[in-house]
Amino acid sequence: MEWDMGRNSCRAGVLVAAVLTAFALVPSTAEGVVKKLSLEQLISQSTLAVTGEVVRMRSYRGQLGTVGRVIFTDVTIRVDRVLLGEVRTTENAPVEVTVQVLGGQIGDRFQICPDSPRFAVRERVLVFLGEHNKRLWTVGWFQGKYTLSRTGTTVLGRPTFPIDRETAVTTVHEQIRLHGESSGASRRTPRDGTGPQREVK
Repeated sequence: MEWDMGRNSCRAGVLVAAVLTAFALVPSTAEGVVKKLSLEQLISQSTLAVTGEVVRMRSYRGQLGTVGRVIFTDVTIRVDRVLLGEVRTTENAPVEVTVQVLGGQIGDRFQICPDSPRFAVRERVLVFLGEHNKRLWTVGWFQGKYTLSRTGTTVLGRPTFPIDRETAVTTVHEQIRLHGESSGASRRTPRDGTGPQREVK
């Protein structure tokens, strides 16, 4: 089954439910609606949280479980700060992470998934990430991605999101740290020096 036909939306009820089940990134209702997360839930379900700038986007077709072939987009982010988790680095190379997103455009064919976050090249972002099938995805779908101010110091929260207002990145970082302490989670700083308390140079 090809799901790249013109103005094809993945919002169709059965397809949305199948997509949410296939990725199991957040609990969903029978109707396939993404469950609203609190900030504490967003943090606890994430293995990585970083800020940075989107430097590349690449869309391609791929198989989505038993749903069929769909369009995915790889979003590459050049990391400024690691707020949670670890990022492996390569000597003399920029620190980057690549996030897989459902939906995208190939030529004049595109697929839109309203539950997926939207990215743009040169956009500064904060993302909360988890791993599925050895790829990174935003936790809570659209709830795991935030646009930052031009300076990269302020998270532009949205009323229905876990971060629901403009908030300093340092404040979010402190909330992540406090959540880790209260839950007893380890916040080990990796050997490459890109741990949660340090900026990536």
